Amino acid sequence: MAAPLYLVLYLLVVLAPFEALIGYQLSIPTFLVSVFGVCVLLITPTERLRVMPVSMALLGFVSWGLLSVVWSDDRASTILSSRYELIPAAVTMGVVGTIAPRIAARTLLTMSLVLCGWSLAISLLLPTSRALIAEDGSVDTAFRGTFGHKNLLGIFAVLTLAMVLGLYRGRWRRTIVVGLVATAVATRSATTASGLLAISFVWFWILAIGRGRSQRDRRLLFAASLASVLGALLSAFRLVPVLLEVYNKDLTFSGRTLIWGATVGAVAERPLQGYGYAGVFTEVPTVLTMQLWHEIGFEAAHTHNGPLKVLLDLGLVGFLLLGVFLVDILRRALRLNRHSETRPYGLWGVMALTSLLVMSLAEPLLNGAYFGYLVILWSVLARLDAEVSKPVRDRTRRPPATVFGLRSAAGA
Repeated sequence: MAAPLYLVLYLLVVLAPFEALIGYQLSIPTFLVSVFGVCVLLITPTERLRVMPVSMALLGFVSWGLLSVVWSDDRASTILSSRYELIPAAVTMGVVGTIAPRIAARTLLTMSLVLCGWSLAISLLLPTSRALIAEDGSVDTAFRGTFGHKNLLGIFAVLTLAMVLGLYRGRWRRTIVVGLVATAVATRSATTASGLLAISFVWFWILAIGRGRSQRDRRLLFAASLASVLGALLSAFRLVPVLLEVYNKDLTFSGRTLIWGATVGAVAERPLQGYGYAGVFTEVPTVLTMQLWHEIGFEAAHTHNGPLKVLLDLGLVGFLLLGVFLVDILRRALRLNRHSETRPYGLWGVMALTSLLVMSLAEPLLNGAYFGYLVILWSVLARLDAEVSKPVRDRTRRPPATVFGLRSAAGA
């Protein structure tokens, strides 16, 4: 009971779904949640600790981030961010790894649906939860619930949609899917829209593969793939002005291209180790931050790009470690997709990872709360992958006559 409770508390603290009500006080609560997680691990039975999966790539990334305090441009910011992002992520990997994967997934799904339902309801009821103040001072409509920003609600709704499409089979499935899509669209976030498109492509693509048992189905899949590529090209070169107008953007994507150009130049000056975890775009501007602001032309809050932020903070070493971790998530999700019993989890993994990576092209989503979400995803998939792989390993120790018994065990 304590381990799922830790998962609930971790989600409530790092996602900050009630920031608009209680403010954004993350450091101390997250540290206390981490202490609670360590206590949970101390009372966890040994047999559960033995099956707990450990990602060496994740531990390497966390260790490199902690070590970056040595060369960080802002050591105070690196220490603070390490305390409420990196250390809790490592603790979360351990605690979630001790929970039965289906219980962990059910806990995450339940919490996600409750938070999205609350956000949709409060946005409909309270005008302040759907008011968006534009740069010119005008007030527009965009749902954000009690999240601090509309993007936060939209991204979380997309991740919840990926989980529902993959795992939920209840009678309210269609209603929930419609509600999540409506919530995501109502945020009027271009980042969220990209995540929805990514999920749609993966969802229909996997469905087509699952039904592509005949030559005719494979031809239809090939035609659908070509149509998707053509649609993407038309969207990029013909429909971009329309999309930019819908989301009130300009050709610099609200200055993102300016930020990216300046960030790439800074990365090139220190490519291997970066400037320290959360060592740039800090609350108190560093010398580098001031230089970037001068080059950009305005005071940017962050890099507005996940991979660029990792490169800026931790260099190529951190980027490669994180890349290995993300590839491991995809590898395990695809492997689970081969088995009928675990296919829903594999589908969830592919959709969640794909949508988050696509959305991270416009927002720094490979750190903080969504890095923690990836850790939870990896832990669930890794435990399930170990359960599926165990009968296969046992098979190598048995004579060939046990093949049919092995299949039965795998199916169980």
